[in-house]
Amino acid sequence: MESSEDQQSVHLNFRVPALIAHELEKESKRTHMSANAVINDITAKYTKFDRLITEEHSVTLEGVLFDEIIKFVPAEEMSKFGEKLAPNSVRQNLTFLNIDLNIDSLVSRYFKPMGSFSNQYEFNEMIKGSTRVLLFRHNHGLVWSVYLKHRLSAIIKSITGTQPIVEIENGLVKITC
Repeated sequence: MESSEDQQSVHLNFRVPALIAHELEKESKRTHMSANAVINDITAKYTKFDRLITEEHSVTLEGVLFDEIIKFVPAEEMSKFGEKLAPNSVRQNLTFLNIDLNIDSLVSRYFKPMGSFSNQYEFNEMIKGSTRVLLFRHNHGLVWSVYLKHRLSAIIKSITGTQPIVEIENGLVKITC
């Protein structure tokens, strides 16, 4: 949930090179958004996602290429990748970026931005009393579901110390913690 501080706006003035101003104007026209709205989107993406991805040394792939690559990796190997690689790197990156290591921060500062910007998955969350259900939807097939199951549960366990309950169903990874 956004805090009231997230919803407040403040007035700022910036100077940008003429070429950037021209590109901003073109993007505003293309998207039918004000320049201010485009700048807000760009800034939000940078502060919520790009900094994190830079720390992870991520590589951007075209979706079709990504889907073809994961067809050649067995599900067992993807589960090993998820368990082995994710927890330490995510902990280190969150710590380096001065992000609290708890489930709330993990959801708001990692899972939500990754869901919004990475194309790895779409993210949603349900809270029922003290139970939190995290939903990760994608269209990359069973092998990717297996990878996400192991990666995300290992990340959660490394942050909370508790093994979550994970279910996979038709491109949906459901984690209860």
